[in-house]
Amino acid sequence: MNITTKKVAEDSATLNEIDMKRDKRAKFVELGERRVANAIKALRLVGNLADKNNYNYSARDAMDITRALRAEVSDVANKFKSSDSGKSGSIFEFTDS
Repeated sequence: MNITTKKVAEDSATLNEIDMKRDKRAKFVELGERRVANAIKALRLVGNLADKNNYNYSARDAMDITRALRAEVSDVANKFKSSDSGKSGSIFEFTDS
């Protein structure tokens, strides 16, 4: 391989890396926007449960819900800080279930 061919191959590899990084970024933005929008919608639905005219719940129930939501938000924030994308196995349940 001569010097010119080697340079072209290096430039091509660099361009492929740039394209790959752009593709990963585009996928992150696409999925991030969709998933965050869905999470916000779900949170608003959970918030609807606070309507005492439609639902009967205790202060403990409200505390259980807010504690579970805060824990999950905290887990997500920590994953971004540590770049750990592992799954936590937590499942929500009321304490008096």
